[in-house]
Order: sequence, then structure tokens, then C-alpha cells
Amino acid sequence: MTDRTHCFIERLTLRCWFLSVLPFLIRNRVRHCLYIDASLISPTLAKLTAGLFGVVIQKFEFRMRDVFDEKGRAIRMRLTSQEMARLQEDIVAQSEFQEWLKEHEHLGPRIATSLTKSIATRDPGRDFDLWLALYLVWLCRHRTLRDSRGGGAVLFLKHRPWFGSLTRYAAALQIRLEPVSAFPPIKRLLMRRLSPKTSDLLRFLRAHGLGGLRLWLSGKEVFPVAPKRPRLAVEYYGHLNLDDATRPSNLFFWRKSKIKSEDILILFGLFNDRLDSRRLAEIRRHGLDAVAIHPSAVSDISLPLFIPRVRHETTIAPSGKGDMETLWLEERTSDYASRRAFWAELFERTGVKVFFSWYKNDPTHCAIADALQGLGGVTAIYQRSFEANQDLGLTVDADIHFAFSRASVDLGELNRSNIRYNVVTGYFGDYLFAPLRQRARELRESLLKSGAHKIVAVFDEYSKPDARWTPGHDFQKDNYRLLLEKVLSEPWLGVIFKPKRPKNLHQRLGPEVTGLLLRAQATGRCRVLERSDFLSEQTPAEAAMAADIAIHGHISAGTAGMEAALAGVPTLLIDPEGFLDSPFYRLGEGRVVFKDWGSLWEALQRHWDTPSGTEGFGDWSPLLDEFDPFRDGRAAERIGEFLDSVLQHLKDGHGREASMAAAASRYTARWGQDKITEIRGPAWLRPRDPSRRVRRIDPDTARSMGPSA
Repeated sequence: MTDRTHCFIERLTLRCWFLSVLPFLIRNRVRHCLYIDASLISPTLAKLTAGLFGVVIQKFEFRMRDVFDEKGRAIRMRLTSQEMARLQEDIVAQSEFQEWLKEHEHLGPRIATSLTKSIATRDPGRDFDLWLALYLVWLCRHRTLRDSRGGGAVLFLKHRPWFGSLTRYAAALQIRLEPVSAFPPIKRLLMRRLSPKTSDLLRFLRAHGLGGLRLWLSGKEVFPVAPKRPRLAVEYYGHLNLDDATRPSNLFFWRKSKIKSEDILILFGLFNDRLDSRRLAEIRRHGLDAVAIHPSAVSDISLPLFIPRVRHETTIAPSGKGDMETLWLEERTSDYASRRAFWAELFERTGVKVFFSWYKNDPTHCAIADALQGLGGVTAIYQRSFEANQDLGLTVDADIHFAFSRASVDLGELNRSNIRYNVVTGYFGDYLFAPLRQRARELRESLLKSGAHKIVAVFDEYSKPDARWTPGHDFQKDNYRLLLEKVLSEPWLGVIFKPKRPKNLHQRLGPEVTGLLLRAQATGRCRVLERSDFLSEQTPAEAAMAADIAIHGHISAGTAGMEAALAGVPTLLIDPEGFLDSPFYRLGEGRVVFKDWGSLWEALQRHWDTPSGTEGFGDWSPLLDEFDPFRDGRAAERIGEFLDSVLQHLKDGHGREASMAAAASRYTARWGQDKITEIRGPAWLRPRDPSRRVRRIDPDTARSMGPSA
């Protein structure tokens, strides 16, 4: 260590400073130190004492959007793919991890996937997020490489599980890690001491007060009676819309299928979009049923609410070892076991044999799938968002996965997924294109009547305030500012904004940009599609089909842009973050992809000023087959058809394997043998013959397949 060494502190506290950092700085003659976060008085006392030894300590100011690797690629994207894969491999290879898997494989076939996926899952509020640790390492590397003085770097990082793996990873990047002991959050300490039964009681008290306590003690919940026939459960995620076929719905597949309404049970689990009497009435008008699966997911305890009875004895007994790795394994294994027991009881008491959801962003679906498999049922996950690059947070281990295209096969391999039937259906949201065309025409006409001659539709993503850990609100403001200024200066321009979360848009934009927005709206040539409850009730296609050009301000997301392109609208993308590995770059930089709004606007003007337009401008046709090989508006129909086939075979008394095989046989016969593939994960998750890792399933194979391992 020398005076050119860069020193970084994840969180500056008095304990950390006086016991760890300051002695290290003095001993190694380090003269400059940056801290990322700090307790209230620590910076003041640290600066006073640091000055006595000639050390300068400052707050490290940075934004995630400015952190790139040496090739100009966004670190955020790189971490999600290859860097997290490296860390996961190192952790899983450790004897402690492998021995734990062997000792607990009896808990369920997907316990290995659940634990390995937990490594890659973002978990900011719990047990020291490993993704965050990787980000901090790269942040320090980025700052060090920018400094002309050169020198090494040391990062004082809160001690985490798998710190040895993190240390090896950081050392390869010339970053030395120094562990700093930290007290676990008080809430976590308290929750660890509570039994699951007591935790459940507190949830009822917090959600419904004394009424919740009385209900919990009595156990007399209002509960849908389990029918004798198998049912299909659908998770509610903010879109009901049973009365309006032009709005997005979590039951999008139902109207396009032969599934009977009485065979569907809707599960409510969102705390901020709860089951209430209005929604229940709408559900029952259509012959469906619903139940809340958490006390905070129901507005009134008189409404249907599931109260578990048996999951309280499912935690893993502490080993007493006390090291962080063992505690990490114990907690996550207990989570898996508790969730599996919860869902198994729910499915058994409601008669559910098929579970349908898009949510695969954490390990929960592994416990759900094992619970249902133990009851002879089937779990189906559908792709909701555009996916192009490896992301181990999206690992899937399920019986069925409905995917946009065959690109999901290679991606499933990269994501280390285990999928018995990967079913290509096309983009699930295309069922709304035809019903929305009239509404889009009316929206376009309203802007033309106000003087617009050219109209653009703009899609954003949700933003959070702290730009250090997310792209931040400033990133969002950029998506609005330029076009709002153009609307005010160019009387021929019309703009339609389609925000992902309209409810707090003004708050996120801030007073300056909100002022521009209000002035632009007053011209009649600027509209915001802001109908929403929890999520937006209007789709990107509605805005796009009313416009001449669609623009998605976040190439790293891409779903809204893809939807606009599939709806037949020329679509542009902006990549200010440096997502250079995106397949969208194959469509052409300067024709579809742009680095910033300024260059996009110049290209847009040239396109409009050229009589025949710029060749290939906004044209996605070279890649559309890779995104959706059907493009016929029938993806929802295909999903409903497959689910109906599985459910009907289960009703007829066939086992889960035979039911899935029959559905697959019927599907491939109608839509093509290349539309269903089996994806098998790596050996550490489920040892298999490598020659059978990925295979296409034809009708004859589907009929003869035996039970999965």
C-alpha cells in the first residue's frame, strides 16, 4: 500500500472508523479515503481525526448511469449477466454448499435451484445483498481507473455470507476487500427470534388490528369451498379488467380458451393493490372466484382470506455453527420449506392442480412448483418481459414455461433454467392490438385536430430517487424534457407519453419538468396515458398505434419498444447506459438505436425532411422472427389452449406427466414440432446426461416421456 492507494468505505460508522479504517490508513500510509454511506455523526468525527494524520476523507458522489467498464458497457448490465454467473459458480463449488445440498435434497427437487437462485436475487433489505457487493467492487475499480495517479484500491465492505468468494472475485480486479463487522438490522434480529406462528399473528394485527387478531385466533376464515374437480390458480398482479376487453388483464388467456370460469381461482397477494368488495363483485359477476393469501392483501377480513394451519413447524433447526454461510443456508432453506408447506396447504384446500404466473424474479416459484408437484399438479410460468441477455435472477425451474420465441431456449441455458416444456407461443400481449386500433385512431385524431402533423409516442420505465443504485429520476426527466420543449417550440409536433407508473409521475419529474408537461398539455398536442390503479391500465401499443414513430427511452428494458414494433409502428430506442450487448444494436445505430435524445431528434428531423424517409429508420423487421415467430394476435389463445388441455386431462384422472405430455403432443401437432423444447439446467442443480441438456419434443416423444427426475 502507498499514498496512491484508493480507499473506499461501504458504510462509515464510528466503530468501523476507529477499529478498522483509521488504523489501516495509518499503518499503510494511505492519504485519501472515500465513503459511500455513513451514520449521522461519523463523517464529522472521521474528518477531525483523519486530519491529524494527513488523511483526507470525503463522500463518494456517483451515479449508476455513469459507471462503465473499460469497453463502455454499463456495469449494471454486466453484473446481472456474466459477473454474477462467475460469483454463483464459485459459491456453488464450495464444499459447504455442496454438502448442504446433499443433506437437504429430500426437502424437494427444486431446493438446489432455490438456493442457487438466491445468490443472484437482488435482496437489498436482507443479509447484505451480494449483487450490491459486486457493484461496489466495480464502482471502486471504475473510480480507480479514472484516477491518473494510478495505484491499488481497498474496499472496506460489510462482512457478508460468502465473503471468501467475494474476496477472490475482487482480487482478480485488483481490489482488496477488508471485512467490516456489522450488526444485523434490528428488525431482522427480532424476526429471527420469532416463531412462524407468532410472525403470522403479527401480520394479522398489523393489517386488521383487533379484528385480525380475533380472526386469527378463531381460524374461521371466509374461504372458497374446494370443488371436487381440479382448478387453475392465477396470481393477480395489478390487472383485473374483466369488464373491458381492451385493457390488459392477468386473465388474458381465459377469454381465448375453453376453460370454464368456475375452474379458475384468482390469488391476491399484493399489499398495495388488495382484494376489495368492488373487485370481488367483478370477479363473481364473471363466475370466477378469488382469495387473498396474505392478511395485508385484503381490505376487509370479511372477504375471502386464506389462513394457513400447518406451516408453522417447517423451519430448519439451527445447526449452532454460527458462521454467516451456514446462517444464510439455514434461513433460505427454512424460507423454502415454509413456503412449500404454505402453498401445499393452499392448493390442497382449494383444489388447485394448475398454477399460472409470470413471476420468476426470486426463488418463490421453486417452492410453489414443488408443493404442487407433490399434489400431482402442474406449475406454468409465462414470459412477460423482453429478455435478451443472461440474468440469473430470472432462472426458471418449472413444469411449463410459455415463451415469446425460440430465443428462450438459448437464454434458458444461459440462465441455468430447468424447464420440462418450454412452449413458444409468441408475444402474449398481442391479443390487445386489434381491439385497441379504434381507440388509437381516436387518440390520433384528437392530436391532429389540435394542429399536430407528426406524432411520436414515448415510453418510460419506473424510476426511484437514489441515482446511485438505480438510474434515478434524472434519467427519467431526460425522457420528457427535450420533447416537451419541442412541443412548445414546434406547432406541428404532437407527443403521447405512456409512463409505466402514472400515479406519481409528477413527483418523479420534479417541478421544472412537470411545469413543461402542463404547458405542453395545454396546447392540446401532448397527451399522457395516465389511466391507472396500481399499474398503468393503458398499453404501449395504444400509444404507438396513434403515432408515426414510437420511442422507448430504455434499451435495457425493451418490452414496450418490442410491443410497438410488433404492432407495426416504426420504433426507436435510446441507450444512454451503454447496453452494448443488446441484440437491438443489430438493427443499426443511427437507424433504430441512439445514444442520446439530441442525436435521435436530429435523425428524426432528417427522416421527416426526406421525401422517402431514411432507409431502415425504426425498422425492426430483420429481428421480428426472433422476437415472435407467429405475429398473428393469437399468443393468448395458444397459452389458453395448452392450459385447458392440461386441466382437462387432470380432470379426466390422468397424472401430471401424462397430462402435460398430451397437451404437448396436441400443441406440436397444431403449431409445429419446433415450438416445444426441454431445457435442463447444469449438473450442480440436477445431475443429468449432458447429451440430453436441451432437446426438442415431438409428439411421439411427448407421449412416451416418463416422470421427470
